[in-house]
Amino acid sequence: RLKLKHKLPDLALCACYSKPWHAKPRWRFTVKPAKPDSIVNQYVRSLLVVPELQQAALYSRKINISVFRLQFVLGFSLKQKAPSLDYRLTTKWGDGPRLKRKEQVRVSDSFLVRAKWNLEAHFPDMEGHLGGGAGDGTAVDVDYGGASFEISQIDGVLEL
Repeated sequence: RLKLKHKLPDLALCACYSKPWHAKPRWRFTVKPAKPDSIVNQYVRSLLVVPELQQAALYSRKINISVFRLQFVLGFSLKQKAPSLDYRLTTKWGDGPRLKRKEQVRVSDSFLVRAKWNLEAHFPDMEGHLGGGAGDGTAVDVDYGGASFEISQIDGVLEL
């Protein structure tokens, strides 16, 4: 992924070129308000344009409702010439805890085992979709949360 960023007095511009493993390479262009105290920044987080997908989306700031966070995305599909409204309801704790650690165990004076592990948990959230054309998404999708544990790397180190 390659990112190009430029800050203007009122806006932050970003062009990002990426090549996901499962898709064709694509450009993404983002415009964000640069001043934290501006009127626009109180309501808008960013404007995203993805030319290859022929989509544009305006992301709202997250709205705090007790322990919940509500965000809206006003989108437009240039291909279908149709607007859409997406929403996401999450908790104030975000996606949950993420722990990453490196451990090492000395087996003998000359042999060391090192391991890198990750523990991730995410809390339940809900998102939905309105508009955008026929069959263009699930009206409500609930993620019940979960946890995953991964040992991402094991090294055996022999000291000579």
